[in-house]
Amino acid sequence: MANLVSKGFILNFQTNLHVGSGDANYGIIDKLVQREPSTNRPIIHSSSLKGALREYYEFINPIIKDDKKVTTSELVREVFGSHQQDDKMDTGKCRFLAAYLLSIPVRSNAIPYFMATSVDVLMELKQEAESTGYQLKPALIKEIDTIIALFKEGDKVVTQKGGPFIFNNSFGASPELEDWKATVKINISVTEIEKITGPNLAVFNSKDFSDLCNQLPVIARNQLENGLSKNLWYEEVVPRFARFFQFTLIPSESNASIESFLDDLLDTKKFFQIGANATIGYGYCKFNTL
Repeated sequence: MANLVSKGFILNFQTNLHVGSGDANYGIIDKLVQREPSTNRPIIHSSSLKGALREYYEFINPIIKDDKKVTTSELVREVFGSHQQDDKMDTGKCRFLAAYLLSIPVRSNAIPYFMATSVDVLMELKQEAESTGYQLKPALIKEIDTIIALFKEGDKVVTQKGGPFIFNNSFGASPELEDWKATVKINISVTEIEKITGPNLAVFNSKDFSDLCNQLPVIARNQLENGLSKNLWYEEVVPRFARFFQFTLIPSESNASIESFLDDLLDTKKFFQIGANATIGYGYCKFNTL
């Protein structure tokens, strides 16, 4: 197989997201979102992401208009693979990794919401980029390292303590973010981090961020027949404005179909839908370069 290079993306969700896990907790919530087993944070599994993008190019947006004259069938075959024919399976040339939660809105008494992330999420972003060979901007790495230093005790990073920290003194001495009082750090630049997390950054420790992720909104859904309720259920959603980071491995040599796919994916005018409930506006996002 050809050598692969890593492309990094930010998924910026404009609407609520429900990528179902297929599980129920035998309580009030009937439909749960996918979660990463090791951290229990929301995740979009690679199969869900790849399937959603493939469906977009096969059925939703079947015509790719660009100067490379790549047909939809060529793009789908090269990027995602072809269906089995004559005992042969073409798996496609791109390798889609899972999308991990980067930031999530958290309500505040100072402004409608801050964009919350955690020190271990930022550490994992660095590690994932390094492991796939993706080069983060040096300025971004510098800011992440400065944030990590806030959680150091001696030479050790203690992710379970400290925070939440915010980096703007326009909201008072200690604004409240849900059940937490924030500490203001005005001498730390987070300009590059906020380009990927969203503005008004708040950095939590891993425990508090985990608690925040376990308090996702739950929405009631109902099926009506002739005005009568036939099926009431509750489903968990990741709220709009949440952002995920994701890496895709592509061949290092030039490929017109894959180049067209990447150009189209980053088109600022386009929305991509991931997960369930497309017809009621769930899961619509834009892709940006990490």
